[in-house]
Formats: sequence, structure tokens, C-alpha cells
Amino acid sequence: MRYLLVTGELAKDYVKMYADKSNIEYDLVVVPFPVAALLTPKFITEHLKKRDLSVYDAIIVPGLLRGSSKYIEESLGVPTFKGPKDAADLPTVMKHVRKGLKLSHDIPACELLKEEMKRDAEEELNEILERVSTELDRSKCIEIRGLCISKELPIRVVAEIVDAPKLTRNEIKRITAHYIESGADIIDIGVVAGQDDSSRIKEIVQAVREVTDAPISIDSISPKEIEAAIEAGVDMVVSLERSNMEVLHDIVRDKVCVVIPYDYASGYFPNEPEERVKAMEENIRIARRYGINKILADLIVHPIHAPSFTKSLVSFYEFSKRNPDVQLFMGIGNVSELIDADSHGVNAQLVALASELNASMVLTTEASDKTYGSVWEVSQAVKMMYLSKRKGTFPKDLGIDLLILKEKTRKDFKYESHAKIMEAAGERKIQYDKRGFFRIWVDREKGKICAMHFRWDNLKKPELTICGRRASDIYLEIFDLGLVSDYSHAAYLGKELEKAELALKLRKSYVQDSDLFQDLGY
Repeated sequence: MRYLLVTGELAKDYVKMYADKSNIEYDLVVVPFPVAALLTPKFITEHLKKRDLSVYDAIIVPGLLRGSSKYIEESLGVPTFKGPKDAADLPTVMKHVRKGLKLSHDIPACELLKEEMKRDAEEELNEILERVSTELDRSKCIEIRGLCISKELPIRVVAEIVDAPKLTRNEIKRITAHYIESGADIIDIGVVAGQDDSSRIKEIVQAVREVTDAPISIDSISPKEIEAAIEAGVDMVVSLERSNMEVLHDIVRDKVCVVIPYDYASGYFPNEPEERVKAMEENIRIARRYGINKILADLIVHPIHAPSFTKSLVSFYEFSKRNPDVQLFMGIGNVSELIDADSHGVNAQLVALASELNASMVLTTEASDKTYGSVWEVSQAVKMMYLSKRKGTFPKDLGIDLLILKEKTRKDFKYESHAKIMEAAGERKIQYDKRGFFRIWVDREKGKICAMHFRWDNLKKPELTICGRRASDIYLEIFDLGLVSDYSHAAYLGKELEKAELALKLRKSYVQDSDLFQDLGY
């Protein structure tokens, strides 16, 4: 196929550089307009009418073109599609076009490609799952409300509602819905350590069950709370240890149980891997003597340096080597909650470790602002690691990723200009807009940015508040209403509203006139 690539004057060398790397036959036409992103379908059509287009199979216009490329196609009679927003993506896009990617009149090719790769990854994941499920020895599975737990299947995500007894019924339902939407397989009811909330357990279980039919677990060492949870219909008991097992064995016998290597009654909490493994093996022997057979082993993931995350991993590894038929349960919230680092990277690494240890379940929490979204992050990481393991590849270039704040390839574009270059002045004297000022904030419950307008003659009472999900929607409304008369004020509003939109997307704090990010140390 032969393509006609369209660009503006300033980007011509940049586009040519990446077109040459795309392994395509092409000609490049430079429309007499400096910025490609400001081109319109009509302007391009008028310019191309002067050319012989019969030799081209398709025209590719800038991905940032304002409007649909269908107008160009219908006017000129040549299939016309939007390319990527940035020419640096052109080689990857064209590679996928050769594999069957269908370009669009309306959606930039880079966005199509991202969705296509994600869709391909999901399809590949489903194909692998279908094949593995067909070959799976069901006798080695643990069934929990129809959900199969196996080392051969993806890790199941257990999402804990932390301190559930402290929450209202509506809060529990909201968190449950959020967890299920984020990809949780099992909802875990976390209790408050050191107090008896057995009287509230039934209500909590009912609240969760009103939202989902997914399995429910109880995370408690209290026999009274566990008994109340069993009566309320939970499917799994987390933290079955030697002393509570003696009291509960008759009522938990038919449930899925997560056994830990502790004995709370005697205060025995082994730290060294060898002791921990022996204690776990002994607790599992006791459980089996009681007729408890649906068992997962949790060797306990300790926080970093308190006392030792590494010893925890060694414990899991050594136990798994000695007991390959016992499935593993890993609670990773102890690490993700107790480190000041962005959670998506931490969760990716923790799930990678769980995958290498062949764990069947991981439990995560969203107990703090910095770990909000961890259930989704862990769910994404589970897909990445399962695909990676099954394909025998690194967990990269899979079509599923956790690149949130960084990117695989940085796209830096410089305009080659012979025009005069001048340095911008520093701080300037503030020029107040005669039409008033705005207070800007983020309404997280509604997922909106709000801008409240005040006039100078009434500083105590706002004139109106404009809310929206995008910065551009709000500042265009402000301009339409004539609430700005000064260029610097308009520029300031654009900067602050865009900052608020980023804060909303990234769940960061937004404070007007304050930086959204700290300076990086590199």
C-alpha cells in the first residue's frame, strides 16, 4: 500500500523521521500551516485537491485533527484516516495496521492501538484460561461459591473492608461495589482488633450480600466473631490458628479456611522461616485431624524491616517446596500500606512475587488515601503476571500494564525555528481582573471540578459556581459567560483548572495556587 501522510510545516522533519522507520511506502505532503493540530478537514481538502491522488491507497492525517477525516475521504474519494497524535507512534501503528488494525475517521490511531492491544491481551488471557480450565484436575481445586481456586489459575484477589464494624451499612455497600468494580474476586470483612463486634457481623454480611454474590470471608481470630460470620453465611475463614481451631473446628469444617502458623493462646508467633514452616505444618496437621480439608496456608507477610519482609518470603518459599500440594494465601497489605511509595509499582512487584511463589490468593487493602485503587492495581497485576508466566515472557509489552505516571517511551518534540528566542521574565506584578475572581476546588464524591465566581463588589457572596468533569468545559463556559476580561487571568484559570483535572484523575490533593507535584530529585 502507498500512503499520503499529511502534516504541518513545523513537524515535517519529525514526521519524516518516524515515517522512514515505519517500513511503508509513502509521500509526505506539508500543508501551508505551522501547527498540524490546528488543521481542519476543510483546509486539508482544499490543499489536496491540487494533487494527483490516484496513486495512493489511503491518506493519513494528524491524530489531533479537529473533526472527522470522513469529510476529506468523501470530498477526495480516497480512504482517509486519523494517524497517531504523535508521529513517534507511527512505526508501531503501521506495524499493527499490517497485522489487521483498522484505522478510524474519528479516533486517533494511538488510542485505537492501545485499545486493540488491551483487547488482544484479554482475548489471549481468555484463551489460556479456557485451555487451562479444560485440562485442570478439578480434584485439586478448592471450590468457594462456584469460584475455583488453583495454582494453575490466575491468583484470586481478596479485597478487605478494613475495620468493617466501624462503618455504616451504606459505607460497607459503597466499598463493596467499588471493590467488585475494581476486579475483586472475594470480599473480606476485616474486624477491629481487640474488640468483640460479633453482634454486628450478621448486618455486615447482609450489606455485602445485597451488593454482590461473590464469596465473602471473615478475617478474625475471635471465635465469637467467626461463629457469627459462619451463621451469617460467609464462605471462607481467614486466620484460623491453633487455639481458635480447637473451639471452632466443628462449624468451620465445611468452609474454606486460611490457616496461619500461630497459637494466640500460648503467645507463639514464630519469626524465623524454619520455625514458621514447622508451625504451619503442625497447624495444618491439626486442622486435618479435625476434618478441615479446604485449606490455604498463610505464612504471614510481615512489613519491611518489621520484623522482616524477606524472612516472610523465605517462609512461603520453603513451605511451598516442602508442601507443593497446599495452596498459598498472601496478605500483601502489610507492605503496600506501610511504605511511602506509589502503590501501583509496589502492588505490581508484590503480585509478581506472589506469582513466582505460586500463590492462589492475595489479600489487599485500601486503608489509606495513598493505597486507594489498590484492588484495581492488584487485579491488573494478576492479569499481567498470569499472561507473563503462561507465555514464558517478561511482564512487559503484554497490552496490560500499570504505567500510570511514567511511560515506556518519552516523546519530546522540538520545533526548529529561526525566529528570535527570548527568555520569559520571572515574577510579574499581579493584575486583578475587573470582572472578579474564582475559587477552585475538586468535588471527589461527584467526580467534578468546581469554579466559584466572586465579583469585587460582593466578596462574601459568590455569584455562581460552574462544575464539570473537564477543565476545558469549565473555562469555555467561563469565557461564554464573559466572566474574564484579562489575558493573564484567562491563562491562570487554564493552568489551575487543568491542575484540578489532573488531581481528580490521580486522586491527589488539589490546593489552588499550590504545586500538584514535588520536584523530582533527578
